[in-house]
Amino acid sequence: MNWEQNLGDGWKFQNALRFSKNNILYNTPSTITTISATDYVSYYLLTGLEGLGVGNYSYKNVNTGEEVMNVSSAIGSNGLPVYTVNNNNLPGQDLLENGLFAIIFGSYQNKVNEIVDQFTLQKTTDNMTYTIGGYYGYSDVDRYSGIDGIALGTIQNRPEQLSLTFTGATLGGTAGEHMVTNADGIGQANGDNGTSLNFKATQKQMVLFFGHTWNIDDEFTFDWGFRYENVGVSEQNERAYMKTGVQGGVDGNPNTFYDYNTVDRITSVSFDRRLHSFSFSGALNYMFNENWALYGRYSQGQKAPDLDVYFAANREETIGLLNPQKRTTRQVEMGLKARSGKINLFVTPFYSILSGVPNSQFLSSEDGGFYTPEMLYGKYRTVGVELEMEYSLNSQLSIRGIATFQRSKIVTLESWAGNNPGPDDDTKISFSGNETDNTPRAIINISPTYSLNKWFTSATWSYLGQRQTNVGNVFVLPGFSQFNLSAGYGFNEKINLSLNVNNIFNNYGVMSWVRPGGILEVIEGNNSFTSEQYEQAVSNSTPFSTISIQPRAIYLTTTIKF
Repeated sequence: MNWEQNLGDGWKFQNALRFSKNNILYNTPSTITTISATDYVSYYLLTGLEGLGVGNYSYKNVNTGEEVMNVSSAIGSNGLPVYTVNNNNLPGQDLLENGLFAIIFGSYQNKVNEIVDQFTLQKTTDNMTYTIGGYYGYSDVDRYSGIDGIALGTIQNRPEQLSLTFTGATLGGTAGEHMVTNADGIGQANGDNGTSLNFKATQKQMVLFFGHTWNIDDEFTFDWGFRYENVGVSEQNERAYMKTGVQGGVDGNPNTFYDYNTVDRITSVSFDRRLHSFSFSGALNYMFNENWALYGRYSQGQKAPDLDVYFAANREETIGLLNPQKRTTRQVEMGLKARSGKINLFVTPFYSILSGVPNSQFLSSEDGGFYTPEMLYGKYRTVGVELEMEYSLNSQLSIRGIATFQRSKIVTLESWAGNNPGPDDDTKISFSGNETDNTPRAIINISPTYSLNKWFTSATWSYLGQRQTNVGNVFVLPGFSQFNLSAGYGFNEKINLSLNVNNIFNNYGVMSWVRPGGILEVIEGNNSFTSEQYEQAVSNSTPFSTISIQPRAIYLTTTIKF
């Protein structure tokens, strides 16, 4: 609901009130990574399953029933099983020896009820404008997150799903044929650790802001403002610990591993945290004439961390490590606006410092699960320039280009090295001085547009420069280009036809990546991937997963106005 009231004598009041209720629910394969068949079997041991031992494992295509891989196990000198591959007819083995796709199924439900109200009171005089306002936000959040299953697939285009059975004697004392997955190829994904999480959070946000614009004369303008924010979070996080073993799970049958999980216990942690922040910005603008203008601005912005920082505090033994910090951005920028004939040009060099950036991690615990160590925070420095140009060749043809060139460095950042499972021997590694990860050195967009009578067409060339893969600067993701095309014809004021072709040349541009390794290494994150591991992966031609831009897509749209 929005309303506005003119109070007279240059005063105006505005208010916006919003109620919202959102419910996001999905069950989807959340992670797809490569894993060796023996690593998959070992994963059960690491997560607390007592059911594996000496015998034979058979991987079969769920659609045809054909056995595509056979592995036998025996007890090694360390008392744990060792594995021998007897037969392997799997595709994609040139990418990963004895390799499979591991598809982890995640369940996620997010319910949010919100009340938001913002008001502003504005006063205007001959050469000044004053704005004062407030904001109140109340959010009630209920989130469930869990890993509910895992499936195996072949490494190929359109992977085929596999089932797994084990025949032999288990460490838990059972014998005979055991179904590690069900007939559809779905197995359990977690053992004696807490991967079923429920978060109940209440966030209250109160803001007061003020803005002032002063037209000193025809050439000079000064504007400034501040924002004070108070954010409080009250939360109760629950973790369900699963029990696995020879009790047989849901169906009571110890020979069906795929339903071994039952709830063992649920722990709960509660806490309240409050943060105060202050943001400020001021700018001085000077217009030399209609074709030249210059401005300078200094800004300091602060914001409370996202709720994910609070959701990470979900263990009784680590709740004392919760220390949320404000994220602060300080930036100085200068701007030059120039116009000459058919060209408009904007040049904006900038220098910014970003601090209080959380670096969250998951490390392996002694019981085979994971724990969240104390949150560490980083500080980054970026120097760059933004360029924007518009060039009109004539009334039909124009070109618009936007480019950002920047270099960003890590001023201070530490990360935890887990070493052995458990927090007792955790140490810190410093990445200070490295280039900031996931920050491209160049971002460019150039779009020529042509229109004639009822026709129009435009093309866009986009370029995203190379980026460091992680804070260790292990390697770089390559830069890439993308070309899009759009065209249209307006029959009249009511009917329009348009054609859009995205990624015309079907380029494979890498947006992000997932480090190589087994499931446990992948969960620890990309920043845990070291230069030594990279060199070893290169020498072994070890594959890893990437997330690309969308492939070529063509859209034909007709718009009719009634």
